[in-house]
Amino acid sequence: MLANRLTALMLVGLMARIPHSQSALPKASLTVEPKWRPLYHGETVTLKCEVDPYSNWTYFWYTEQRHRATSLTKEYNVTISGAAGSDQGQYWCEGRLEGRNVTSQRSDSITLTAAALPKATVTVEPKWLPLYTGETVTLKCGVDSYSNWSSLWFKGQLKKAQAETADHLSVSGDRYTITAAAGADQGQYWCAGLRDSRPRSSQHSAPVTLIIKGRS
Repeated sequence: MLANRLTALMLVGLMARIPHSQSALPKASLTVEPKWRPLYHGETVTLKCEVDPYSNWTYFWYTEQRHRATSLTKEYNVTISGAAGSDQGQYWCEGRLEGRNVTSQRSDSITLTAAALPKATVTVEPKWLPLYTGETVTLKCGVDSYSNWSSLWFKGQLKKAQAETADHLSVSGDRYTITAAAGADQGQYWCAGLRDSRPRSSQHSAPVTLIIKGRS
Protein backbone atom coordinates (compact mmCIF):
# COMPACT_ATOMS: atom_id res chain seq x y z
CA MET A 1 0.00 0.00 0.00
CA LEU A 2 2.80 2.42 0.90
CA ALA A 3 4.54 1.71 -2.40
CA ASN A 4 1.35 2.41 -4.32
CA ARG A 5 0.88 5.69 -2.45
CA LEU A 6 4.44 6.79 -3.21
CA THR A 7 3.98 5.91 -6.89
CA ALA A 8 0.76 7.91 -7.04
CA LEU A 9 2.41 10.92 -5.39
CA MET A 10 5.32 10.75 -7.82
CA LEU A 11 2.92 10.71 -10.78
CA VAL A 12 1.05 13.72 -9.40
CA GLY A 13 4.34 15.57 -8.99
CA LEU A 14 5.41 14.78 -12.55
CA MET A 15 2.06 15.89 -13.98
CA ALA A 16 2.30 19.16 -12.06
CA ARG A 17 5.65 19.86 -13.73
CA ILE A 18 4.34 19.18 -17.27
CA PRO A 19 3.10 22.52 -18.68
CA HIS A 20 -0.37 22.65 -20.15
CA SER A 21 -0.04 23.21 -23.89
CA GLN A 22 -2.19 26.36 -23.87
CA SER A 23 -0.57 28.00 -20.82
CA ALA A 24 2.90 27.32 -22.23
CA LEU A 25 2.15 29.49 -25.26
CA PRO A 26 3.11 33.16 -24.93
CA LYS A 27 0.22 35.59 -24.72
CA ALA A 28 -0.21 38.54 -27.05
CA SER A 29 -0.22 41.97 -25.41
CA LEU A 30 -2.45 44.67 -26.88
CA THR A 31 -1.94 48.36 -26.12
CA VAL A 32 -3.50 51.54 -27.47
CA GLU A 33 -1.85 54.92 -28.10
CA PRO A 34 -2.86 57.55 -27.19
CA LYS A 35 -4.81 56.22 -24.21
CA TRP A 36 -7.81 58.43 -24.88
CA ARG A 37 -11.22 57.54 -23.47
CA PRO A 38 -13.42 58.17 -25.30
CA LEU A 39 -12.06 58.53 -28.82
CA TYR A 40 -13.78 61.37 -30.67
CA HIS A 41 -14.88 61.19 -34.28
CA GLY A 42 -12.06 62.28 -36.56
CA GLU A 43 -9.24 61.44 -34.16
CA THR A 44 -6.43 58.95 -34.79
CA VAL A 45 -5.49 56.01 -32.58
CA THR A 46 -2.96 53.17 -32.96
CA LEU A 47 -3.37 49.62 -31.62
CA LYS A 48 -0.12 47.74 -31.01
CA CYS A 49 0.23 43.96 -30.63
CA GLU A 50 3.34 42.27 -29.21
CA VAL A 51 4.26 38.68 -28.38
CA ASP A 52 7.42 37.74 -26.47
CA PRO A 53 9.98 36.21 -26.59
CA TYR A 54 10.19 35.77 -30.37
CA SER A 55 10.27 38.54 -32.96
CA ASN A 56 9.17 36.82 -36.19
CA TRP A 57 5.45 36.73 -35.44
CA THR A 58 2.75 37.29 -38.01
CA TYR A 59 -0.07 39.26 -36.41
CA PHE A 60 -3.80 38.79 -36.84
CA TRP A 61 -6.45 41.22 -35.70
CA TYR A 62 -10.06 40.59 -34.70
CA THR A 63 -13.14 42.59 -33.84
CA GLU A 64 -16.15 41.60 -31.75
CA GLN A 65 -17.43 39.56 -34.68
CA ARG A 66 -14.07 37.70 -34.78
CA HIS A 67 -13.42 38.96 -38.30
CA ARG A 68 -10.06 40.42 -39.14
CA ALA A 69 -10.07 44.10 -38.38
CA THR A 70 -7.60 44.99 -41.12
CA SER A 71 -6.10 43.61 -44.29
CA LEU A 72 -2.63 44.40 -42.93
CA THR A 73 -2.67 41.19 -40.91
CA LYS A 74 1.13 40.85 -40.73
CA GLU A 75 1.67 44.21 -39.10
CA TYR A 76 2.11 44.52 -35.35
CA ASN A 77 0.15 47.76 -35.26
CA VAL A 78 -3.08 49.06 -36.74
CA THR A 79 -3.79 52.78 -37.08
CA ILE A 80 -7.35 54.06 -37.23
CA SER A 81 -7.38 57.52 -38.81
CA GLY A 82 -10.45 59.72 -38.77
CA ALA A 83 -12.27 57.48 -36.31
CA ALA A 84 -16.01 57.03 -36.84
CA GLY A 85 -18.82 55.27 -35.02
CA SER A 86 -18.24 52.16 -37.12
CA ASP A 87 -14.75 51.81 -35.60
CA GLN A 88 -15.93 51.43 -32.03
CA GLY A 89 -16.08 48.03 -30.36
CA GLN A 90 -13.75 45.38 -28.97
CA TYR A 91 -10.42 44.45 -30.56
CA TRP A 92 -8.13 41.45 -30.02
CA CYS A 93 -4.91 40.27 -31.60
CA GLU A 94 -2.78 37.13 -31.73
CA GLY A 95 0.56 36.11 -33.19
CA ARG A 96 1.53 33.15 -35.34
CA LEU A 97 5.07 31.95 -35.93
CA GLU A 98 5.82 31.76 -39.63
CA GLY A 99 6.75 28.28 -40.81
CA ARG A 100 5.50 26.68 -37.60
CA ASN A 101 2.07 25.59 -36.46
CA VAL A 102 2.27 27.83 -33.38
CA THR A 103 -0.31 30.44 -32.42
CA SER A 104 -0.02 32.61 -29.33
CA GLN A 105 -2.77 33.02 -26.82
CA ARG A 106 -5.12 35.76 -27.88
CA SER A 107 -4.63 39.11 -26.16
CA ASP A 108 -7.05 40.59 -23.69
CA SER A 109 -9.57 42.76 -25.47
CA ILE A 110 -9.49 46.53 -25.73
CA THR A 111 -12.73 48.44 -26.19
CA LEU A 112 -12.73 51.57 -28.32
CA THR A 113 -15.59 54.01 -27.84
CA ALA A 114 -15.99 56.56 -30.63
CA ALA A 115 -18.00 59.53 -29.38
CA ALA A 116 -19.59 62.19 -31.55
CA LEU A 117 -18.15 65.68 -31.28
CA PRO A 118 -20.30 68.18 -29.38
CA LYS A 119 -22.43 70.34 -31.64
CA ALA A 120 -22.31 74.10 -31.90
CA THR A 121 -25.43 76.29 -31.94
CA VAL A 122 -25.92 79.82 -33.26
CA THR A 123 -28.17 82.39 -31.62
CA VAL A 124 -29.02 85.85 -32.94
CA GLU A 125 -29.06 88.98 -30.77
CA PRO A 126 -31.35 90.84 -31.01
CA LYS A 127 -33.86 88.43 -32.51
CA TRP A 128 -35.06 90.84 -35.18
CA LEU A 129 -36.27 89.33 -38.43
CA PRO A 130 -35.97 90.81 -40.89
CA LEU A 131 -33.10 93.22 -40.32
CA TYR A 132 -33.07 96.58 -42.02
CA THR A 133 -30.01 98.12 -43.60
CA GLY A 134 -27.93 100.05 -41.10
CA GLU A 135 -28.91 97.94 -38.10
CA THR A 136 -26.48 95.96 -35.95
CA VAL A 137 -26.79 92.25 -35.20
CA THR A 138 -24.59 89.83 -33.28
CA LEU A 139 -24.37 86.08 -33.88
CA LYS A 140 -23.27 84.04 -30.89
CA CYS A 141 -21.70 80.57 -31.17
CA GLY A 142 -22.25 78.22 -28.25
CA VAL A 143 -21.13 74.67 -27.45
CA ASP A 144 -22.84 73.10 -24.44
CA SER A 145 -20.16 70.56 -23.56
CA TYR A 146 -16.78 71.57 -22.11
CA SER A 147 -15.44 75.12 -21.94
CA ASN A 148 -12.88 77.57 -23.35
CA TRP A 149 -14.23 77.49 -26.90
CA SER A 150 -13.32 80.00 -29.57
CA SER A 151 -15.46 80.28 -32.68
CA LEU A 152 -14.93 79.85 -36.41
CA TRP A 153 -17.57 81.39 -38.65
CA PHE A 154 -18.85 80.41 -42.08
CA LYS A 155 -21.20 82.01 -44.57
CA GLY A 156 -22.94 80.51 -47.59
CA GLN A 157 -21.56 77.20 -48.83
CA LEU A 158 -19.40 76.67 -45.74
CA LYS A 159 -16.93 79.33 -46.86
CA LYS A 160 -15.16 81.08 -44.05
CA ALA A 161 -16.84 84.36 -43.14
CA GLN A 162 -14.24 87.02 -43.86
CA ALA A 163 -14.77 89.36 -40.93
CA GLU A 164 -11.23 90.71 -41.22
CA THR A 165 -11.83 92.12 -44.73
CA ALA A 166 -14.73 94.44 -43.91
CA ASP A 167 -14.80 97.32 -41.45
CA HIS A 168 -18.39 96.65 -40.41
CA LEU A 169 -17.71 92.98 -39.47
CA SER A 170 -15.90 91.82 -36.33
CA VAL A 171 -15.24 88.61 -34.39
CA SER A 172 -14.62 88.65 -30.65
CA GLY A 173 -14.54 85.41 -28.69
CA ASP A 174 -17.74 83.55 -29.50
CA ARG A 175 -19.44 86.53 -31.18
CA TYR A 176 -19.68 87.66 -34.82
CA THR A 177 -20.99 91.21 -35.07
CA ILE A 178 -22.36 92.93 -38.16
CA THR A 179 -22.48 96.70 -37.71
CA ALA A 180 -24.55 98.76 -40.15
CA ALA A 181 -25.84 95.71 -42.01
CA ALA A 182 -26.04 95.86 -45.79
CA GLY A 183 -27.66 93.69 -48.43
CA ALA A 184 -24.39 91.81 -48.99
CA ASP A 185 -24.57 90.52 -45.40
CA GLN A 186 -27.76 88.63 -46.08
CA GLY A 187 -27.47 84.83 -46.18
CA GLN A 188 -26.88 81.74 -44.09
CA TYR A 189 -24.31 81.61 -41.29
CA TRP A 190 -22.76 78.65 -39.45
CA CYS A 191 -20.18 78.32 -36.73
CA ALA A 192 -17.91 75.69 -35.21
CA GLY A 193 -16.10 75.65 -31.89
CA LEU A 194 -12.33 75.29 -31.49
CA ARG A 195 -10.29 74.73 -28.32
CA ASP A 196 -6.74 73.78 -27.25
CA SER A 197 -7.62 70.51 -25.49
CA ARG A 198 -9.74 67.52 -26.43
CA PRO A 199 -12.16 67.61 -28.06
CA ARG A 200 -10.39 70.21 -30.19
CA SER A 201 -13.38 71.01 -32.37
CA SER A 202 -17.15 70.76 -32.46
CA GLN A 203 -19.57 69.80 -35.15
CA HIS A 204 -20.81 72.65 -37.31
CA SER A 205 -23.96 74.33 -36.08
CA ALA A 206 -27.22 74.32 -37.96
CA PRO A 207 -27.45 77.43 -40.17
CA VAL A 208 -29.25 80.63 -39.31
CA THR A 209 -30.51 82.87 -42.09
CA LEU A 210 -30.22 86.65 -41.94
CA ILE A 211 -32.70 88.57 -44.10
CA ILE A 212 -31.78 92.20 -44.64
CA LYS A 213 -34.20 94.61 -46.28
CA GLY A 214 -33.75 98.14 -47.51
CA ARG A 215 -35.48 101.02 -45.76
CA SER A 216 -37.13 102.48 -48.83
